[in-house]
Amino acid sequence: RVNAFAQLIILKQPNLHVTLPAANTLSPGLSFKFFGAFPRSAAQDERCLIKAMEGSNKSIKLGNNHEKGAISVNSGEYVELIPDTQNNYWYAANRNAALGLTPDFEGELIENGGWLRLPAGMIQWGSSQSSQDGMVPIQFPRPFTSKDHISMHGTHLGKGAAFVTEYDDNTQTEKGIKLRTFDSNGNAYPGWTTRWMAIGY
Repeated sequence: RVNAFAQLIILKQPNLHVTLPAANTLSPGLSFKFFGAFPRSAAQDERCLIKAMEGSNKSIKLGNNHEKGAISVNSGEYVELIPDTQNNYWYAANRNAALGLTPDFEGELIENGGWLRLPAGMIQWGSSQSSQDGMVPIQFPRPFTSKDHISMHGTHLGKGAAFVTEYDDNTQTEKGIKLRTFDSNGNAYPGWTTRWMAIGY
């Protein structure tokens, strides 16, 4: 367990599991900085795990109202944890550790696309084919929280001049959008592949 009087904690070997004390048992104003100072192994993913005590209101808050029961620290990574002594929470601040394990940074690769959530928004991408009238209906892998701040980009995959446009403002929702493809003469064809990317929140 963590010594409540220590402010800088050097993790000198991998695979350590450190259990934090209950935040409401500490004095206000304390902070604990964990730093992974152990050699990085090329053979395996070795990291230390900083865990909150089991029980309600003893989790680690990560920002944006997300929380975890533990946060990992790899070699060369650090995290500063600050106890909220009144509400019995721990807050992760000034960190570069375990970003891939927190809800602030998550994503998934799926067939013909994927998505990546960042603290300030979300990026999604994929590919779709046009119908007979050149329409390209797109369903986002994950819904955005708002349709008002979505920026779209589409690229036709193929030879020759082609255009990809947003068909109508009314087709855009949090869950998807409809694009349209056509050639330099305004003709549409089925089966044209459009690679697209959407950025929003």
